[in-house]
Amino acid sequence: MGAVVVDQNMNDIRTFRNQALEQLFNTILAVMLIVALGLFFFASRISNRILGLRNQAEGIIDDVGRVQNTIMPSRKSDEIGDLSRSFSNIVERLTQYTNYLENMSSRLSHELRTPVTVVRSSLENLSMHENNEESAVYLERAEEGIKRLNLILTNMSEATRLEQMLQTSEKEKIELNEVVHGCVGG
Repeated sequence: MGAVVVDQNMNDIRTFRNQALEQLFNTILAVMLIVALGLFFFASRISNRILGLRNQAEGIIDDVGRVQNTIMPSRKSDEIGDLSRSFSNIVERLTQYTNYLENMSSRLSHELRTPVTVVRSSLENLSMHENNEESAVYLERAEEGIKRLNLILTNMSEATRLEQMLQTSEKEKIELNEVVHGCVGG
């Protein structure tokens, strides 16, 4: 009987395994770093586009509520570009509607003056033909109504002209304390 003892050095296999694990760890770390940088670049690009759209949206309306600018629609075919084009369309329609409302007073005033003139001339013709006391009361009330309508139309026209004048006039800073002291002194 005999015994055979075999002894083998495992240091080479352990060294190879450690090098393989180290190389795998370095590769995974590099891939994760590249993916993280790519995601950071992608997120910052999207964030910058959204911030630009927000800045454009904030600059559209001035302090008094008038539409000043428009949004430049994006040519990109993603969701942010689609949102930009939608905002641009909304702002354009809002601008058209605001212009319509701003000019409505003058158009309405002009359109209402014609029927008022027709009613006034008809009342004058009736007053020449009828001398009845009862109809004279109704004619007088109708004349008063026409005068009130004319006054309203005149005030609308003056308000429109005043608003247009205020828009085009030059603004000037004043000292409020001086104005108050002058009013109190007066």
